[in-house]
Amino acid sequence: MTIAIETLGQPKLIRAFLTTICLPIAALTGAGFIVGGSTSSEIGANVAAVLVVAMVWYVAGRVLIVPYLGRRLYRVLTILALVRIAANLLHFYEVWAPISGIDSSASVLYTDITDQGVIQVSAGVFGETLRADGVAYAVFGDYYRAINNPGVGVVFGALLSVFGPYATVAIPWVILLSLFGAVFAALLGRWAGLPERLSRLVAILVFLMPGFFIFPPLYRDNIMVFLLLFAAWTAVLGNRGPSVATAGVIVAEALMLWSLREVYVVLPFVFSGMAYFARNHANRDKMLLIAVGSSVGLLVGLKYISSLLTDFVARASGSFTSTLSDFSILLPFKSFGAVLFYPAAAVFALLAPMPWWQQGSGSVLAYQVFAYAQAWYGLAVAVAFGSAVFTSGLRRSERLFGVFAGTIFLLTLMGSANFASLYVQVAYPFALIASVRYLAVSWRACVALSGGIIIAAHSILLVA
Repeated sequence: MTIAIETLGQPKLIRAFLTTICLPIAALTGAGFIVGGSTSSEIGANVAAVLVVAMVWYVAGRVLIVPYLGRRLYRVLTILALVRIAANLLHFYEVWAPISGIDSSASVLYTDITDQGVIQVSAGVFGETLRADGVAYAVFGDYYRAINNPGVGVVFGALLSVFGPYATVAIPWVILLSLFGAVFAALLGRWAGLPERLSRLVAILVFLMPGFFIFPPLYRDNIMVFLLLFAAWTAVLGNRGPSVATAGVIVAEALMLWSLREVYVVLPFVFSGMAYFARNHANRDKMLLIAVGSSVGLLVGLKYISSLLTDFVARASGSFTSTLSDFSILLPFKSFGAVLFYPAAAVFALLAPMPWWQQGSGSVLAYQVFAYAQAWYGLAVAVAFGSAVFTSGLRRSERLFGVFAGTIFLLTLMGSANFASLYVQVAYPFALIASVRYLAVSWRACVALSGGIIIAAHSILLVA
């Protein structure tokens, strides 16, 4: 039985869209007129960025968070956000910058984390185009953007154009969107029938995901977690029937996701279809799982069979050169072709980055340690989810979020052979919503088993 949203005090869709999407854009635009990239120092730029974010969060608290989720969660998230902003700035200036040999966040271009340099160049291209040709052309125009995802340059280019050419000014803004993601996670938990205590716990655990807690300054994955959670909330909010507002927000979410990482463009529509299907059919939970599982299984199967045939033909002709990913531990599986590569990728995606002793420069490892913690965290959630499924402990609404998580996981396999760990991690908030009731009771066992799996995997690698 679908829970009536009205009884939970869910905010209206337009209010949520205006607060989490339009309000930050309006605040950034206003700051552009006041600051206009003219901050005299890097410290001044960071302070200005934090102050504007604080004003946005204050307004959001008054109109969206406190009325619908309570003052207690708002205060907790505010404290955690301040800690997270301070921790990220401290980590950048006291750990990563010295290791990387730079003395300013304006120089992330010259570090070993490739994405940071590419994004900084793209942000610079956007800023130059903005000043030369105006907002409309900079956002929508056809020009060389220095990156294949145009929204990345737009988001970070806008921030750097307003506050100055310092990458760290993006940190408080990315954390702001993480806060909004946590808010939508709590709202989804409420819709799924979780008590207030567990809804708050979901929001906090989503906000504290280790792989996203400390991050390089120009970082888009936190933004995508927010957009995916917003898309899921839009889907369940609008599953009573179509409306112009729902359709418009879904399209906007899809476009924003496409602009940041194009493989996710289908997810808002998929979420909406799943939510509507689950509500309007008899035995909808079983039918949903069967339909989605069959569809995704067919797509993955076709990709798998196609890879097998390609490998077979290439080997038969004597011209075999594997085009499969060079991703870390998956290298030994390349010689076997698709037969072992894709199953191995699906397993090691949960353990990424693997192995945990892999070599890397200090500037990379300074952030990778948090990815190690994320693997432990993610495995604990996966163990809780699997245990809840095995014991038939998932409610119907919770199964829907489990399907959402599985869809992202499998979409990653279809869209990217390397199974980069961050691509998979954005699914964990949905698995967490589905399994938090089980996790709250058995978290010690889940954490212990997660650690056991990691130790076992490394023991096998040592023997091999």
